[in-house]
Amino acid sequence: MDAGGTTDTDAGNPGGNDMDSGGTGPVTDSGTSAGFTPAPGQVGAPCTGNGDCKGFSPTCAQSVDGSGMSGGKVDIPNGYCTHFCLNTAACGANESCQKSVCLRTCKTNDDCRIDDGFECRDKLCKLPGT
Repeated sequence: MDAGGTTDTDAGNPGGNDMDSGGTGPVTDSGTSAGFTPAPGQVGAPCTGNGDCKGFSPTCAQSVDGSGMSGGKVDIPNGYCTHFCLNTAACGANESCQKSVCLRTCKTNDDCRIDDGFECRDKLCKLPGT
C-alpha cells in the first residue's frame, strides 16, 4: 500500500473484449475498437477509491512500480480496480493473480484501456514504463 491507502501493482490494467464480467469495447468513428473498459467495480475498471471496486479486499490502485533503471512510481490514469488473491483461482475469468492481486489478462491491445495508455504485453495490460 502507498501513503494514499492504495495498492501498488507491477502491471497495468488487463482487459478483454469478450469478458464474462461485462464491460464495453468502444468503437471509434472509423469503426475500430478504442479498447476495452471493464464493467464498473470489476478488475481493471477505472476507479477513484476503494469503494468503487468489488472482490475480496478490493483496492483502487493509483500507481504501479516502474521498471528498468529509472524505477519509481508510474501513476495509473483513472485508477485501476483490483482485489487480493493467493492464486489465479481466486480471480475471475480473464484475470490472473500477480503479486497477490488480480489483474486483467489480454491477447491484443484492443483488450486494454487504450485511451488510458495501456497496452498488451506478456498477456497483461500494462502502462509504458512498467
